[in-house]
Amino acid sequence: MSDTVVFIPAWNEEENLPAVLDDLTRELPDADVLVVDDGSTDRTAEIALARGAEVLSLGTNRGLPIGIAAGYRWALAVRAGAAIRNRARGRLRRRGRFALRLG
Repeated sequence: MSDTVVFIPAWNEEENLPAVLDDLTRELPDADVLVVDDGSTDRTAEIALARGAEVLSLGTNRGLPIGIAAGYRWALAVRAGAAIRNRARGRLRRRGRFALRLG
């Protein structure tokens, strides 16, 4: 397990997720990646798993604030030193990240 967790709140992001996950793998190869699946009805979770991400499924759509909170709670539970939230839309952008030092 890495000291850094990057989590992506996602709802029906099967089209956007592959590029974002590929960018994360290239730019942060040592980070653990979590996709918080917020009740998607498409293949979001399946795509995330196929690309090596962990998936936390919320079951039903509960909204972005709940997805963000779930990502930070997961990072705390695995004792990560830092958690980075990244957008699921579009390509990886440094300004689209929000980091929190946990340790």
